[in-house]
Amino acid sequence: MYNLYDACYYDPTTNLKKAFIERQMRKAVGLPERRHNAATTAPLCAQTNNTNAYLNRADVRKSLHIPSSLPAWQECSDEVGKNYVVTHFDVIAEFQTMIAAGIKILVYNGDVDTACNSIMNQQFLTSLNLTVLGEQEKVNEAWHYSGQTGTAVAGFQTKFAGNVDFLTVRGSGHFVPEDKPRESQQMIYNFINNLDYSAPLKK
Repeated sequence: MYNLYDACYYDPTTNLKKAFIERQMRKAVGLPERRHNAATTAPLCAQTNNTNAYLNRADVRKSLHIPSSLPAWQECSDEVGKNYVVTHFDVIAEFQTMIAAGIKILVYNGDVDTACNSIMNQQFLTSLNLTVLGEQEKVNEAWHYSGQTGTAVAGFQTKFAGNVDFLTVRGSGHFVPEDKPRESQQMIYNFINNLDYSAPLKK
């Protein structure tokens, strides 16, 4: 599920995304892939009905210059999914290349996203064997959102050597900017500008 606490109003017409995510999760914990009807798995709760309705409106299609000869928009294509062949199962080499080039990296997760969850990303970053920065090993140190309601814990952070930061966003699911827009803005602004993640945005 994309958000552990979100209400599920809609099941997508395609089952491929559910099947793909289940395969990845089973692989991550060392379980074999199982063959079954993906429709029997738990819904993703992506709330894609509004997106489907909007992108298939005639006025929106016209504004986007989509020819009327093309079919209706759908989030996942069964045709593509059936024929897609996975060639890369991890991005360790790509991360190592970026780290060697001195490129700043921010990896973040909503902490109630069970599909692409923070534990898996933390395990991935640990596998890179990077040094944790700080006077002591600071793992899961709180960062704070400084908004109109005062300072609140926005999530937790771990900083690694090589310009790699890992943050969680408290109470957010898969779509972090949608679930926590203010916290997301502060997080990304401070990342870009090399500021402390708890630094409030300038008004």
